[in-house]
Amino acid sequence: ADGEVRDVVINAIKEPVTDIALVNVKSVVVNEGLVLKSVVRPANATLKAVRYEILNNHLEARISDDNILTCSKVGNVTIRAYADDIYRDFTRFRKSVAR
Repeated sequence: ADGEVRDVVINAIKEPVTDIALVNVKSVVVNEGLVLKSVVRPANATLKAVRYEILNNHLEARISDDNILTCSKVGNVTIRAYADDIYRDFTRFRKSVAR
């Protein structure tokens, strides 16, 4: 009827992230950038945004706001990727010397 107010209940269901995988796992050349890209699973996860953090910074590594990893020394760097309530560590970034 007109003017009648009813409560509406909406159940929001969150699909959690269960895994994070790096797409472009390769070496990064000293003083050149590597764009960090990830895929979250499942594909229908509610919160798909991924953020990155450097765990060991012996290489003077940085991650820009655009998710570009740069390092100024040769060696290994460990990157932690966060999505939703989980994280994964990736240590496959061996820096090589620019040719």
